[in-house]
Amino acid sequence: MIIHKSTIAQVNRLLNLPALGDEQDWPVELANKLRVGEFIKFILEQPLSLELRKAVMALILTSYEDLSFSDEDKNLEVWKKVVEVLNIFKGQFDHLLTYWALWDEESQENWFSITPLVRGYLGKQQNKEL
Repeated sequence: MIIHKSTIAQVNRLLNLPALGDEQDWPVELANKLRVGEFIKFILEQPLSLELRKAVMALILTSYEDLSFSDEDKNLEVWKKVVEVLNIFKGQFDHLLTYWALWDEESQENWFSITPLVRGYLGKQQNKEL
């Protein structure tokens, strides 16, 4: 997903992110596993355009990847909050979710730590639509 510089600048300002403005992979460089809850609260409470919402969700998923990789959400309480956001804004983040799902990658050793969670979420959504 391409996030426009103007959108990145706006999210940086709104969330007071320590951006320099020359980030190559913005969500990866500014992800913060300690702020996932804050990012979730922000996306739920602020009236955001679709473009801003997608950028914030990219930041949430990348930050959650860091949290999950460090095994700090054992009971999946934070993931449940991410799912809540995904359900509220159903369909708006499909491109992001497809990225994290790594559908073309069979070897689990090449998966992100959140790939099984994202695949599980997408599978449940697909079953609901049938």
